[in-house]
Amino acid sequence: MFKKSVFKKFLLCCVCLLAAVGCAPKAQPSEVVENALEAFRKMDYAEFVSYMAEGAAEQTSSINHAASQKSEISKKALSEIEYSFTGEVENSGTAEVTVHITALYLPDITSPYFSELINMQLNGDIPAEDTEETRAAANELWDRLITEPDAPRMTETVVLELLKSNNEWKIVPNENLISALNGFQDRSPREEE
Repeated sequence: MFKKSVFKKFLLCCVCLLAAVGCAPKAQPSEVVENALEAFRKMDYAEFVSYMAEGAAEQTSSINHAASQKSEISKKALSEIEYSFTGEVENSGTAEVTVHITALYLPDITSPYFSELINMQLNGDIPAEDTEETRAAANELWDRLITEPDAPRMTETVVLELLKSNNEWKIVPNENLISALNGFQDRSPREEE
């Protein structure tokens, strides 16, 4: 009789503990954003997208597509973002997280890239036609320019909206996030000062 009573109490405690763990809140909004950005840094785009709200795959597909078109060096350079959180506001089913993201500023790299590439062709260093040699030289030049220690970077303040779904926070990607993670390719070169 005593063993049954102890076993029932033990079983009841286990059920209560499991219920409490199952109801525990998941990661906070800023933790979700941090996890997503860390997945991006690791170049794990599947994990990155897993932190996005339902239906966001189309919005973030440009990141995955751009990454699939780039060399490993380019992917690594683009993934070397820095970020810092400056605010978080949480409401019942929504949250806003403000984060500063610093990333490569590709528009400032394209002009010197094309200038050098044209000079290489004019000097006869590489063929002017589209050949394997020309493509290899162009890729090598691009990889060199984006990995230089003083490669141009830009910091963007990104305000992200998060929605709570099934007790988990999910990011609603916006143009500023997509732009920063794609190296600001949608922007124009900055004026030289």
